[in-house]
Amino acid sequence: MKVNEYIVEYRNKRNLTQLDAADKAGINIKHYQAIERGDIQPRLKSLRRISDAIDIPLDMLFLNAGKEFLIFSILSCLDKYSNQELKDIYDILGTYIDE
Repeated sequence: MKVNEYIVEYRNKRNLTQLDAADKAGINIKHYQAIERGDIQPRLKSLRRISDAIDIPLDMLFLNAGKEFLIFSILSCLDKYSNQELKDIYDILGTYIDE
């Protein structure tokens, strides 16, 4: 199951509408809907807000999410780094995860 599918599943289990979840997470409704559709990959900060809004542990969203999504989420926290530094970090993490 993908991250967006977990978000939808747990939001529905909590009987929340998309608007409820977006409001609780402090995320624009259009942005939230794009996350649920899987049109965009949310940054870790947004995932934290969503997990809090739908009342699930953050790590539940990463179950079976795949290493690419995990790496993207980690890298999204590193926006102060240059593109080259991010590429280097991505390469290092990719090598480590492949072992």
